[in-house]
Amino acid sequence: MTEFLKCADPVTGPSYFLENYFYIQHPVNGKLLYAPYDYQRNLVKSYNDYRFSINLLSRQLGKCLEGDSSRINIRNKQGEEYEIPIGKFYEYQQAKRDGTDIPDISCYKKM
Repeated sequence: MTEFLKCADPVTGPSYFLENYFYIQHPVNGKLLYAPYDYQRNLVKSYNDYRFSINLLSRQLGKCLEGDSSRINIRNKQGEEYEIPIGKFYEYQQAKRDGTDIPDISCYKKM
């Protein structure tokens, strides 16, 4: 009953349900508890707070570039591995193309 009341809370209930009882089916890893990105949390909050919400969310708009949650693994020619947020990797690639100052990625180096 306590868990039901947490899910039924008018303010935090939708997010609580989503993060504790909502599962997705991964093609390799099977059933996984859903871990929403920040923009998805904001959408749930918006839907909960405003009855008449409309969101136009196309694919490939760069939603994963926001924040630090989406990371990729890269390896340089010396064999050093890095786990870099996608947004920082995009900045790094853009700077290399433009010939501008390349951002420091040393803090993302895997040990």
